[in-house]
Amino acid sequence: MIERAGGIGTFVRTDVVDAGQVEALVAWTVEAHGGLHCAFDNVCVLPPTWPLAELDEATFDQVVAKPDDQALAR
Repeated sequence: MIERAGGIGTFVRTDVVDAGQVEALVAWTVEAHGGLHCAFDNVCVLPPTWPLAELDEATFDQVVAKPDDQALAR
């Protein structure tokens, strides 16, 4: 659908809990597309006062990774 409309669709498997994989994804995106101009986090809902790009890894784990881990344990 994206390509029929003239765009480029790409899938890159990435574990967003692994900072190294996220860094590699961003580096790949910059190399392939000349930059990262927009990102959307559909893993969880963050408080509106915490932009995703400003989260440190510990806070990311607390609000993104840990809730999913706890949900799987139920």
